[in-house]
Amino acid sequence: MTYIFLPHENNIWLHQLEGINPIPVVKLPGSDDAKYFMSTDHLLFAFLDQTQKRIGLYKLLDAEPWFEKKMSPVTLPKNCLGDDVLIHNATIYVGGRSKSGEFLWQRGLTDQNWLALPFPYDFSPKRNKSIDLLFLDGNKLIAVDDIVYPKWIFTYDISESKHPKPIDIVFLEQHTNYESIYGGTDNDDYIALLSGGINHGQCFKFISLLDKKTLKELWYWSSYKTQQYDSLLPLLPSDIIDLEQIEDIIGIINEWGINTTNMNDKLAEIRAISTVTTRAKHIESNTIYNVTFLGNYLVVATEDGLMAVDTTMVDNASGYDKSIFKVLPLKTKLSPFYFSKIPESDSALFVLGLSADQQLAYEMITCQDLNKIL
Repeated sequence: MTYIFLPHENNIWLHQLEGINPIPVVKLPGSDDAKYFMSTDHLLFAFLDQTQKRIGLYKLLDAEPWFEKKMSPVTLPKNCLGDDVLIHNATIYVGGRSKSGEFLWQRGLTDQNWLALPFPYDFSPKRNKSIDLLFLDGNKLIAVDDIVYPKWIFTYDISESKHPKPIDIVFLEQHTNYESIYGGTDNDDYIALLSGGINHGQCFKFISLLDKKTLKELWYWSSYKTQQYDSLLPLLPSDIIDLEQIEDIIGIINEWGINTTNMNDKLAEIRAISTVTTRAKHIESNTIYNVTFLGNYLVVATEDGLMAVDTTMVDNASGYDKSIFKVLPLKTKLSPFYFSKIPESDSALFVLGLSADQQLAYEMITCQDLNKIL
């Protein structure tokens, strides 16, 4: 039996999937701010709520009441907050932050207390470090660091759940100033990270594509907000026109007598942005909300709707690629902002968002839909 988390009556409910039809069966436990996480074997789920301080764990059932409590809701250690949860081999892993510098904890079903995972070798605790994302590759736990440069990816061997062992520390590329991670997703081959920051007054969002085995960045895409008519940036992307050409164009504009107030500042912005977008392909949207994989397709929820790219088309060796995001029209008037994946399915998923009357709603998309545009 396949279960999935979807909105119903403007709340998140457990749905049973019958073919392609989701049937709501019961409202999920947890307070209004709860986030939900399915275990890697799809037999358990957890919620994180009460401003990221409390976790409860439940087993899925084949009939009413549809789930049963396996671990009563418990709080994280004092002064600790959770950002992401992974459930594997009946163990809960929580990434987050604390005043003491701890950033990763685990707890088994029968454990009475949280265990802080050991810091990787040669890495000292830092107060402002945070683990925002957790991924699994076999028995390797991948923990993505956020807040305060430099950023890292920490890996652990969790083949013996009671004795997690640090494996490695991998440097995480930075693309602009004050960059933070907002979300991420993975499949068998890649990890995609959604991050953002500010550079010379421009608000950037980045999607980084990492090789899942080496954790090295292969490619990234950029998006940035600009005020209409106040900047030349939308007209002069630095990955298409070099800086000398940009300066020539600005000189011509000056000769035309167009109002170029603060033009030097704008040129400074272009120079600054060129340092972070030289290798990036631009995404034609002001705001990116979330990312997910559907098979080899990377799907993005944006302010301008749903977009997708085929990751197999990225050719890093030659420098040439077809990695341009294309808009995927939705059948309903849905403003997408989140995704709900179907367990063990690489052919379809659900897009969550707000309907025209500002209610939580969803729509299924398939690989077949993506094949039509890519």
